[in-house]
Amino acid sequence: MRGICEPICDGVSIMGDMGGIAIHFNPGEEWHFHQDRKHEDRLLVDRGQDVAISMTVHQFYETFKVKEREDGA
Repeated sequence: MRGICEPICDGVSIMGDMGGIAIHFNPGEEWHFHQDRKHEDRLLVDRGQDVAISMTVHQFYETFKVKEREDGA
């Protein structure tokens, strides 16, 4: 699964073993998503070179809406 998505919330906080990070979204921002190669049960969502987020499919649909899907990938 891959394509273009946009956020449906103002931001997301991600906590890990070493701390956490908060990412704020702007309305209408385009993000790209595709299967996370390291963790096949997750999606990798990125905004170019500056930010990439690995999230479960459930987390993805709570945070983003799909604008366009690319077939065959």
